[in-house]
Amino acid sequence: MASTYAHRYPDVFGGLNPCDNVYVDVVDSVNDQLAVVASRIPTFLASPLGHGIKLVVIDSIASLFRVEFDVCDSMKRSVAAISHGAALRKISSDFNVAIVVTNQVGAMQVFVY
Repeated sequence: MASTYAHRYPDVFGGLNPCDNVYVDVVDSVNDQLAVVASRIPTFLASPLGHGIKLVVIDSIASLFRVEFDVCDSMKRSVAAISHGAALRKISSDFNVAIVVTNQVGAMQVFVY
């Protein structure tokens, strides 16, 4: 999709691929997600590759919480969510980056008659 956009609108990116500086990490559990937030992201931002990064985006952050925690586990879910939030605030403060967290963003087609 990014290469199609860059090809269609070459003036926007000046011939650069918008995904050249996009790094993706896929996780399968709340614990893995917290490890990425608490350790991998700060380690990456502190590395030479991470210098100059000003935006971190985490997509569908709550989806793993819904899968792993039952309704009766609301206390555990809250503790995990608070841990994620604290780690994200620390990253933002320590590395002067903006953090954007989404919760399963999707497109909805609207028909107008």
